Amino acid sequence: MDKGKGKKRVFYYHIPKAAGSTVENIVFDQYGFKDVYRFHSVRESRITQVQKLNHNSLAQYKAAVAIGEYGLHQLFKGSWHPFTILREPISRITSHYNFVKNTPDHFFYAKAQKLSFEGYLNEYPTIEMDNGQTRLLAGLDLNYEVDDYQLTTNEDLLKAQDHLENQFAAFGIMEQFDLSLVHFAKVFNWKFPVYQKKNVFRKAKEKPGTSTKSLIKQKNQLDIELYEFANSLFQRRIKSRYITYGLNLKVFTLLNKQLNEKGRKISLTPF
Repeated sequence: MDKGKGKKRVFYYHIPKAAGSTVENIVFDQYGFKDVYRFHSVRESRITQVQKLNHNSLAQYKAAVAIGEYGLHQLFKGSWHPFTILREPISRITSHYNFVKNTPDHFFYAKAQKLSFEGYLNEYPTIEMDNGQTRLLAGLDLNYEVDDYQLTTNEDLLKAQDHLENQFAAFGIMEQFDLSLVHFAKVFNWKFPVYQKKNVFRKAKEKPGTSTKSLIKQKNQLDIELYEFANSLFQRRIKSRYITYGLNLKVFTLLNKQLNEKGRKISLTPF
């Protein structure tokens, strides 16, 4: 069975700690696991991973997902429709810190144990802490394990905004997750993208105080500007389709709730 038949070929740019695992599972459900190429590691260059593949075999994929910098979809032959989801920066950085501090196999786990939230931000900066969303969407290299990395600039912010507005086929906002999925379903001709939340952190979470929030803002000012730009653009795009989207959103939210309560998933017709 060709689950991807009639659907647009998509490339999902997974921004860490922005519902990425849930969206990846939705993509697998929409297209079928064997027809989705997944960049398997952030430790090896994504470009290197593609170069190792037979380019004839790349043509078989109906979708791809990657924690990787914008532009990777251009390494694949054919027409691709890139999309992503952004998250409010303070909550994303907070989620990252709590995840690292409570995940023993994470490569920053040991360092996080010795530091407070502010200490982690100050003493062990990483690309996650330095405008990570702007970095990814501008197309800067993503190497999560190096200390010596290129800082983001206003020029990178402008690139990220341009890519988001003019190059991405669609994008969503995590704080409006269900509405974002309804939007993707319309743009990509998906069936109802019913889902169960994945990789949800359930342990006690440390919440940032006033000074920590100020520090996050200081270190992620470009991400804050990018998020405000994206949120405004998203609202304008949705507004023109709100009557249709509003009805579908109510149906989708209710249906997804019922399916999760019953602990099962079904495939439904496109919106």
